[in-house]
Amino acid sequence: IFARHATAFGASATGTTFANGAGLTVQSGPYTLSEPLVFQGPGNYINAFSNVELAGAISFAGTLTYTAYGPGVISGTVTSSGTLSKNGVDTLSTSGNWPAFTGAVNVVAGGFAPTGTFPAAVNLFAPASLYGYGTTGPLTITGGTFAPGIATFQYFRPAGLASSGGQHNLTDPYAFDKPSGMDKFLDAITGAIPSIGWAPGAGVTFSYDEEHDRRTG
Repeated sequence: IFARHATAFGASATGTTFANGAGLTVQSGPYTLSEPLVFQGPGNYINAFSNVELAGAISFAGTLTYTAYGPGVISGTVTSSGTLSKNGVDTLSTSGNWPAFTGAVNVVAGGFAPTGTFPAAVNLFAPASLYGYGTTGPLTITGGTFAPGIATFQYFRPAGLASSGGQHNLTDPYAFDKPSGMDKFLDAITGAIPSIGWAPGAGVTFSYDEEHDRRTG
């Protein structure tokens, strides 16, 4: 189905169901699409262009592949124990509380910027990027760039962290006392980090780089 305006599914927003292999392409934004969407799986897709916000509830089984050809937003509640695969060159942002999203997000390409809460795991792969300041399940970084939107009272809060590669950009230029993004990030983690033998409360050591206005550690 191709949607090119906010009322493409009609004004009632009663819901649309997609069989396995079917999908939704949203174009000609910006606009907000409020239609509830059900993807029956095990494989469905959303192709997103032109800054379209999906505000209706979304449920899916298996894998839902979201390909961002332009910036997009999911603000509707997501329900699934499956995998949301983020592809495409642009960024998908999310917001809201999704307690029933218990599966995983695979950030494969482009950017992913969660600002809400969900228990699903987040897996970052090269060459993708992870932004935002969401509260998520365990975060695993095997490649790509981790550059969360850390500012005052905006911390990325995963339930745990494992990292075996990638670029971690965790500086915080906004705080007057110049705390590093890394110490804020570690403080926000609710679980241990087995890969570096760290657990909440264990502490961390930093060095300060005055020339570049940042601390590292």
